[in-house]
Amino acid sequence: MKATYVLSLLLILITIGASAQVKKGDNVKNASLGRFEGTYVWSQGTDTVTIYLRKENIEIMKDIRSDVLIGFHKYVKNGHIIESSYEYRKTNYAEKHSTILILNRNESNTLEGILKDLTKKKSLNIELEYSPASKSMTMKVSNREGVSIGMKQSGFTLPQHITLKRQ
Repeated sequence: MKATYVLSLLLILITIGASAQVKKGDNVKNASLGRFEGTYVWSQGTDTVTIYLRKENIEIMKDIRSDVLIGFHKYVKNGHIIESSYEYRKTNYAEKHSTILILNRNESNTLEGILKDLTKKKSLNIELEYSPASKSMTMKVSNREGVSIGMKQSGFTLPQHITLKRQ
């Protein structure tokens, strides 16, 4: 799981490098990420998903730093906590408790990144589309493409397509 997460982060970095020359010692700043920070909640009956996003400047490769969004989530189904990293939302990225990592270079309201499915022990794609007018965020979760090493459970723990409201 850790190797998959690191590999995914490297692929995101390669994407950045393809369109901008990032070199040793660079610190890529992104002021636009601040507008996504906060707590978002979806609920349906006794089921809830809570996501907390925070901007942090992290080392994405040796001697290269970048602003990213890190996130923590909690999923409650029928009133029971199914999985949660939410209790770690005050920790920083280096402590390795975050379950969402998003690196976005442009000014769009659509974010793409990685979500750790704690129950199924796998990394997933996460797409978040923010609507400033309604202060809501649509979340879509999908499997990552590519070769998977080891046995992975099929399916998803979290709902695949929901709309969360900013709190």
